[in-house]
Amino acid sequence: MQAARQAIDNSGCDVLLTARAECYHVGHPDALNESVRRLQAYAEAGADVLFAPGVKDTEEIKVLVEAIQPIPFNLLVVSDIGLRVDDIAAPGVRRISVGGAFALAAWNGFMRAAEILNSEGSFSELANVASYADVNGFLSEDLVRASIEHELTEPELEMRIETHVWRQLIARSLRACWVSSLVRL
Repeated sequence: MQAARQAIDNSGCDVLLTARAECYHVGHPDALNESVRRLQAYAEAGADVLFAPGVKDTEEIKVLVEAIQPIPFNLLVVSDIGLRVDDIAAPGVRRISVGGAFALAAWNGFMRAAEILNSEGSFSELANVASYADVNGFLSEDLVRASIEHELTEPELEMRIETHVWRQLIARSLRACWVSSLVRL
């Protein structure tokens, strides 16, 4: 961690150094205290943002936040942990990440629709899907908002739009491959 901090500082680049204590994920017998120990060490070594993925209890979240102040604590939420954003922010969490949870939610819908189509021959799961125009609008609004918030130059915005278009093309290609392989007549 110290070597990474030194390399970042020497590079002159604006890089955010993030460190994770995986104690909850690996089932450490004393996940809270071991996470505190590790996160404090990471903070001392120069980390900018700290995670302890897997913590779900509000009191434990509060302990972690307080143990590493003033470094921001980032909470990873990849499933319904019974807390709302304001519940998570109340003890001082400054960043909330969802990791791959949105992708998993999309895959959940995809698998459900494919299973119904395959088992029942029904397209019923497609009844309420978003239109391409809605998805494009949603993603474009996000790009415009990001360009305003981060004062992106036109080339930077064009790069984000180009990346957005490539993601759409890849998603459409994957969708065509998956559907053709799943539907058996």
